[in-house]
Amino acid sequence: MRELEELGFSENEARIYAANLELGPSTVADIARKAGVNRTTGYNILEVLVAKRMA
Repeated sequence: MRELEELGFSENEARIYAANLELGPSTVADIARKAGVNRTTGYNILEVLVAKRMA
């Protein structure tokens, strides 16, 4: 995670990004659960990552 944070990801962005990579195509609920954040936060972070073209 530290590497992602050094690239400018927030802690939660890094967790969601890593969970998404690990799980592959999944629901937001599954990605958020794997990342340890609530579903609403997962949606918000995924929107940010999509805007950055990272998801």
